[in-house]
Amino acid sequence: MFDSTLTLETALERIGEPLIDPDITNLEEYVFDKDNLIVIALKEGREIESRYEKNSPERTRAGWKLQSAFYHQGIIRSELLIKNISYYRMESELFGTFNRVIEAIMNAIEHGSDYGNKGPVKVALHRGKSALAAIVEDPGEGIDLAKITIPRTEELSQKERGKGLPVLYYDSYVKVGFERFSEGFRVIVMYDAK
Repeated sequence: MFDSTLTLETALERIGEPLIDPDITNLEEYVFDKDNLIVIALKEGREIESRYEKNSPERTRAGWKLQSAFYHQGIIRSELLIKNISYYRMESELFGTFNRVIEAIMNAIEHGSDYGNKGPVKVALHRGKSALAAIVEDPGEGIDLAKITIPRTEELSQKERGKGLPVLYYDSYVKVGFERFSEGFRVIVMYDAK
């Protein structure tokens, strides 16, 4: 659900006090530049999408390569996320829910940083007693929120491309905010604690 009051400042306030757990950090950070495996796999995947049919073996392999890149870079197997799935409102399977953050990262890589050519995409996961916030920053100009139309669920399932930001809107327990800042554009995805 879109939350117009959700900014970096309000997100950091809303996560609350840090959780005390010596085995898990309360902050994880990732940087995706043009040489990053995820950036390379996404760019190659988009090129393959433009040349091959929807269910072709080439597109399937490209999808697996991208998923594998996310896994190997650590963000999908983040201990901060995996060990806290039951603490935060991430009721559906972890990767299904966390797809909101993956979509934000892929949009930032593709549109905000032009696959790293304009600069890196930075992601920070912040964990607290009240919420978990994923902050995705890119060097781009951002989006015109007035131009985003949110299709109905059945329309969304028919679309092949252009689902990224609308997908962020469909879970009422996932809050999403957008803001411009001096170095680019920021997407905040927040999961409340139960």
